[in-house]
Amino acid sequence: MRRSIRNNFATQLSSWCVESARWFYCRKSVGRCPTYFHRTALSSLQPIPRHYLFETSKNITSPTTNSPRLRMAKRFIPSGYGLSSLSHFTMFETTPCAYGALSNQHLPRALHLSSANDVELSAKVSHFGNYKDAIHALNGLQSNSQTIQLAATRQLNNIDDTLIYLRRSGIEPEQLDRLSVIHVSGTKGKGSTCALTESILRSFGVKTGFFSSPHLVSVTERIRINGQPISEEMFTNYFWKVYNLLNCHKEYENDMPAYFKFLTILSFHVFLGEKVDVAIYEVGIGGERDCTNVLRTTKTVGITSLGLEHTTLLGNTLSEIARQKAGIIKPNSDVFTVNQPDECWDAIKQVVNETNAKLHIVPDFNDYKFPHNPDLQIKSKVQHLNASLAIQLAYNWLKKNHKNRLNGLVPKHRESQMIIDGSKEVVEGLEKCIWPGRCQVLELGNKMIHLDGAHTKESLEVCVDWFLNVTKNSSKPKCLLFNATGDRNSEKLMRVLASQIQFTAALFVPNVAFISENEDDTSDVLCAKSDEQTQRAHYHARLWPKLQNTPIIASFSSILDGILFLDEQYKDREIDVLITGSLNLVGSSLVALGRYTSASDRGLVTKS
Repeated sequence: MRRSIRNNFATQLSSWCVESARWFYCRKSVGRCPTYFHRTALSSLQPIPRHYLFETSKNITSPTTNSPRLRMAKRFIPSGYGLSSLSHFTMFETTPCAYGALSNQHLPRALHLSSANDVELSAKVSHFGNYKDAIHALNGLQSNSQTIQLAATRQLNNIDDTLIYLRRSGIEPEQLDRLSVIHVSGTKGKGSTCALTESILRSFGVKTGFFSSPHLVSVTERIRINGQPISEEMFTNYFWKVYNLLNCHKEYENDMPAYFKFLTILSFHVFLGEKVDVAIYEVGIGGERDCTNVLRTTKTVGITSLGLEHTTLLGNTLSEIARQKAGIIKPNSDVFTVNQPDECWDAIKQVVNETNAKLHIVPDFNDYKFPHNPDLQIKSKVQHLNASLAIQLAYNWLKKNHKNRLNGLVPKHRESQMIIDGSKEVVEGLEKCIWPGRCQVLELGNKMIHLDGAHTKESLEVCVDWFLNVTKNSSKPKCLLFNATGDRNSEKLMRVLASQIQFTAALFVPNVAFISENEDDTSDVLCAKSDEQTQRAHYHARLWPKLQNTPIIASFSSILDGILFLDEQYKDREIDVLITGSLNLVGSSLVALGRYTSASDRGLVTKS
């Protein structure tokens, strides 16, 4: 009779079961509130209090007799049995637990429960796993390209949507207000400006957070603490906390934030949880309607050089685009920018006046008083603009939050009254800033690989100047690997390259590193065949002869195929290769180059 009662109770409990390899929930427990368990935390509570029900794919061994007690079955396990050998099981409290529900002190900080309500809601969720599982789930969210297509057909209210998901994830806007933020928008150089700002502040001893996009190789690159991408372990812990809270609050199927929006929300959790002093946020697209613009109390704002981009979303004129970019300006903030095209100023000044903000145009880089001239990774006039903007953003934040760290810097620009003392900390920050995928050079056997994620006409002009400068003493054949995505005018971009550089080979590829035999969606970058992108590569190959007479023109289904083709064509002859047109192309190229080197005895050497 006793066994029958227990078996019936087990059947009843199984309907409440939520199973995973690492986490254990009980929606209902006998005589107690719901409980929340983590395997490692549970292991520390030996002996197990009272009785529990387990379902396991491994034996449970008695600590006293060392003999197997359970195999592929559901039974009551008396207290005192060790759990260290278990790798996969489900747990339910069947009688009141002497310890009650596990408190936050038993859980990793990233997974603290904000309320008992979270525990109840967690019981609806069964999504847990390792980093690869997290990437699989992340890639299952709506992609950025899908989001852009939707936005082009109907005006998405990104801010309201983001606030809804933010609250569902456990963060109220008032909590977000506690995050000290530097927010940067613009068309060209916003990623570099953010990276330089972060590096300068870190050189002053500030604990920094930095959110940027897109990533090149690993999605963890988008969320950095003290200049380093967060670890896969930290990403995984925060990911499942946020994902599961959002998933269990869904009002309908697929009611989840899109890829970029999810990562934005995730970054808020990370930076608040890890208690950074400052978070530097790079806008995704535009500014006013970008989901990073849920930030309400930003006091330091940057706007980099402006140009035409994402016209279907932001507008067809520079004035319309400037209005969108200026949309991140908050009341009473300090706004720093560089010299802009005349069409942009009215829109920027209008927003400045509406918000009672203060507008500053940063000094020329040559006006700063440095101990010695900083050796920047990217040597160009545009990067000097970005560096000056970064210096002023960092100084402004320090003045508002850590004035003592400025050590009495007083030299001021005669017109703007901005600090132009380039202290040793500033020089250190500028010189130590490495921003991969931007004017980056790698040596691969007989190939000198030049990578730059330029994807606008203006940024490609800068890329061309850089490439011609670093290869001016080289007589090697020059080869191009190119792709442009989205709604960008490919012909306009390709014309910049064709008019200034004579290539011996022009290869056109999708943003696909290599064709994987076993396609899955657990990769941080695309390694599966993309028919649409491949067709675009074929189109680029057909278009190129109208722009330049190049001996070799070809298109391929992956970047690795293009690199192997260059091997066949040039054998051991030394060549200069320029890879540009898209940051995603650069990221996928780094993955392809890694696959190439692992399949050969050639090492990849960083030159700059």
